[in-house]
Amino acid sequence: MPKFNFFEDNLRNGKKWELPLLEKISRLRLKEKITCLSNDREFQRKGIDGILYAEKAKIDPKARKYSAHKWNDILIETLSVIEQNKLGWFYTSESDIIVYVWENQSRTNLIDGYFIFIQNTTLRVWFEKYKKQHPEKRRVAHSYRDGSSWTTENYAVPFHEFPKGTILQFNPKLPSQGKQTKLP
Repeated sequence: MPKFNFFEDNLRNGKKWELPLLEKISRLRLKEKITCLSNDREFQRKGIDGILYAEKAKIDPKARKYSAHKWNDILIETLSVIEQNKLGWFYTSESDIIVYVWENQSRTNLIDGYFIFIQNTTLRVWFEKYKKQHPEKRRVAHSYRDGSSWTTENYAVPFHEFPKGTILQFNPKLPSQGKQTKLP
């Protein structure tokens, strides 16, 4: 039996964390390419041994509730609307990186996060080969606005099973928004 989710609640939760998370991530270099120039005499004479190219990375944040963190997995969405055979973000995302995070228990900050390098060929080939070995999770999404509902399909992939180089853990904790009162 599928579990139920309310679409607007999920949307509101995502929007709550999107801007602060994007601001934090904007200070990180997410894609880098280093060109070694040790064999290039022209650059060597100028005292240049390498060039670091920082590229723009398209990212898509996904926020989950604290209660989901205990499962130690990431839900990979394969169908966003089963009834219409509409593919999920794993197949349709044009982002370079999915930023996957969890709220803390009091819903005041984030406690854990992963960068998933979604366009990585190794990840895509591995997932297609092994996705059926992971639990399939179907969720019925409801909309308050119009009363519609649809079913999504996800595969729960444990953090430690992702192929090396396709996922990177990071600390998404955001700076405190207010001053905390000191106890005497």
